[in-house]
Amino acid sequence: MNLIGVAGVYAGVAFAAGFVMGAVRVLVLEPRLGAVAAVVIEGPIMLGVSYFAARWVVARWMRDTSRGRRVVMGMVALGMLLLMEFALAGVLAQFAESDVAGGWIAGFFVKFATAAGVIGAGFQVGFGVMPGVVPGVVPGVVPSEITAVSKTAKPSQSRG
Repeated sequence: MNLIGVAGVYAGVAFAAGFVMGAVRVLVLEPRLGAVAAVVIEGPIMLGVSYFAARWVVARWMRDTSRGRRVVMGMVALGMLLLMEFALAGVLAQFAESDVAGGWIAGFFVKFATAAGVIGAGFQVGFGVMPGVVPGVVPGVVPSEITAVSKTAKPSQSRG
C-alpha cells in the first residue's frame, strides 16, 4: 500500500477511537472533572491507541519502513485526522447552534486557544510523530519479506 493509503488507515483507526473517546470525554468526564482534566485523561489513552495502530500499519502495509518515511506518513495522517475532525465538526454543527461569533468554523479553531485545546493539540502532535518512534520495525525490509524468510529459512540461515 502506498504512503497515502497507510496514512489513511492510521488516521482512520485514530479517528474511530477518538470518536468514542471524545464522546466519553464530553458526555462523562467534562461535566464531572472539567475540560482540562478530561483531556488529560483522554490523551494518554489515545496515545496508547496511536502507538499500537502505528506499529500495526507500519508492519502490515508500509513498504519503506525507514524512520524518515514513517515520520512523513505520520504527518500526512495528522493532516488527514485534522480534516476528518473538521468535517465532523461541520456535520455536528448542523444539530447545534454555535455560541462563537463566526459560527462553527470559528468555533473549531477557537477551541485550540483554550488550555484543554492546547493540551489536546499536543496529544495530536504525539499521534503524528508516533510512527517515527515506534520500535520493532526493521528499516528497509518489506514486512512480507520478514514473514517469508522466517517461514523458509533454517535456523542457521535466519536473519538476526
